[in-house]
Amino acid sequence: MEYQVSARKWRPQRFDDIIGQGHVTRTLQNAIKNNRIAHAYIFSGSRGVGKTTTARILAKALNCVNGPTPEPCNNCSPCKEITSGVSTDVLEIDGASNTGVDDVRELRENVKYAPMHGKYKVYIIDEVHMLSNSAFNALLKTLEEPPAHAIFVFATTEVHKIPATVLSRCQHFNFKRLTLTEIVDRLRFVAEKDAIDINDNGLAVIAKAADGSMRDSLSILDQVVSFCGKKIDEKEIADILGVINKDIIFSFIGKLKERDSAGLVKIIREVQDCGYDVRQFCNNLIEQIRNIMIAKVSGSPEELIELSKDAVDEIKKLAEGFSMEEIQLFFSIFSKAQEEVRWSPYPWMSLEMAAVKAVHIPSFKNIDKLIEWIGSYSGDTNEKEQKTEVRSQNPEARIQKQGAGSKKAGSEMSTNMESDSRQQSADITEAARLNDGNSSSINWEELVNSIKERKPNIGSYLEQGELVNASDSELVIGFGERSFFLIGIIERDDNKKILKNLINDIYHKEMRLRFVKIAVNGKKENGSPSDVKAADINPLVKDALNIFGGKLLGVRKTGE
Repeated sequence: MEYQVSARKWRPQRFDDIIGQGHVTRTLQNAIKNNRIAHAYIFSGSRGVGKTTTARILAKALNCVNGPTPEPCNNCSPCKEITSGVSTDVLEIDGASNTGVDDVRELRENVKYAPMHGKYKVYIIDEVHMLSNSAFNALLKTLEEPPAHAIFVFATTEVHKIPATVLSRCQHFNFKRLTLTEIVDRLRFVAEKDAIDINDNGLAVIAKAADGSMRDSLSILDQVVSFCGKKIDEKEIADILGVINKDIIFSFIGKLKERDSAGLVKIIREVQDCGYDVRQFCNNLIEQIRNIMIAKVSGSPEELIELSKDAVDEIKKLAEGFSMEEIQLFFSIFSKAQEEVRWSPYPWMSLEMAAVKAVHIPSFKNIDKLIEWIGSYSGDTNEKEQKTEVRSQNPEARIQKQGAGSKKAGSEMSTNMESDSRQQSADITEAARLNDGNSSSINWEELVNSIKERKPNIGSYLEQGELVNASDSELVIGFGERSFFLIGIIERDDNKKILKNLINDIYHKEMRLRFVKIAVNGKKENGSPSDVKAADINPLVKDALNIFGGKLLGVRKTGE
């Protein structure tokens, strides 16, 4: 038997066989069933989605010996003739090669003749947008008042090029781009019928390359079978099509997750050595970063990611290692890199620089955890939590809770507050005792300025504190209520060690450091009464206080 390509061999012959265009087939079937058949149709959509196939099935349904019928029998003589393309009652015209007025005049002369065998004479004009304006104008009168036996079906991939005067005389059906799942399901059916051994991952690669076209996917399948035979491997498909295997992209994203600069550069070099296009690599990478974002925000990413189930599961695992801020930043970095590689004389180097930049961005901290960490250094944490809980309730619930108030909870809160209060009082008492005995001649401002010149960040922390006491071997530094949390930052191993070394270098001797809490921070803590009053009436300050449920303790101007 003569070989036939899959796109022709498996072309749908019934409305029910058409994939992904239910909105079109149902409307046409209902129109036939209710005898509401229009004289002209426009089928628009991307290539390979079933426009011409639907037009042929419509012609069979109209001219079937049982018809007009919602489903052609495919057994009668008119159906077989239309299927084989030899019917005299169905004329297929290529709009790209019959663009002139003379071609349309010939069509107008022939349209008045009745069909020879069937009930309707169907004119299928493919790529109708290629007709000239003069040809469209010559067709207008025929479209407006056609003979009762004539049906026109126009197929086009560029409906915007068809004049509005023609569009208004036709029923327009827009054919959707096929989804990856629809194409994979159809390819699986074809593979089973032709005894081709290929898994869903391989079918997904083919469907992805087809870009929504069923005809393209079947053509690619034929090409792959010619190379691999009946047993097909996913990697071989990627090699044939010249596409980058998704495992390479996933490995690259994994190195981003590990912050492995060397690993990223190595993968880029391997991709370059394989002869892949740098822009294609960037496109695939950006697409997978987008898929990770979808997996992060969607409860059912399978509906929004055009990949196989195994690939979607792998994307879900990758998404667990990134915050939304990191994903957005990676998308921005590699989108910019994609633009740069188009014009750069060193495109692969531009990609390497983007990868290293993405790795060395600071890690994003969760704001809730950061607030919790800062709060752990304040003396009134439990009290603040209690206030937050009360504020979050509606007034009725708050009244009920206060009226019913658990004695045990009240006792625990009281105990915690008393404990915090005793600790804070002890720190303040000790600070006062040390301050009374302070006979040091150390100039605190000069010390802070010296440290700021060497380590600006540590110096800015010390600016918020005061020198409580100093001896030949020890410095005691105090922080006010609003600066308590800085003690935790300074006492980190790296910061404290750096600060201690700086002070030892300045005074040329070994000094111990101790940090305590003090009641106030002098002028740093409050500011002038006029400043406080001005801030208190500022609408932005009021909004902030209302949102966070706080109170204004003082004002500190920038630079103080």
